Amino acid sequence: MKTSIQTSLVAVSALLLSLSAQAHDPKEHMTKDEQPDCSSIMQMDQSQMHMNQDQMHKDQSQMHKDQSQMHMNKEDMHKDQHQMDMDDPVMQALRKKCMKEQQEKDDHHKMEQHDKGHSHG
Repeated sequence: MKTSIQTSLVAVSALLLSLSAQAHDPKEHMTKDEQPDCSSIMQMDQSQMHMNQDQMHKDQSQMHKDQSQMHMNKEDMHKDQHQMDMDDPVMQALRKKCMKEQQEKDDHHKMEQHDKGHSHG
């Protein structure tokens, strides 16, 4: 539940960020000899621009925190999955069978080594 909320939050943030770069009319492009019109930039409220930048940085910082939290939740999910696998009776039986087979191989190898030692003596 917590993961889906955080995933949604990150998705919405990414969507809003992508919508901020909207298309414009090609007629708005300058011609080759045209000088840029800086009057609109000069008329902008500089403090408002700084506030907007500050808010954007805060939003990005929050997005990074959310992504970090998502990674931590994903790791927890993998740990939980691993624990479920360890608790699963089928997995326990399979693990027990594999351990028994490995022990038999080890015992057989030890006997071969022991027999080789006696035949050379």
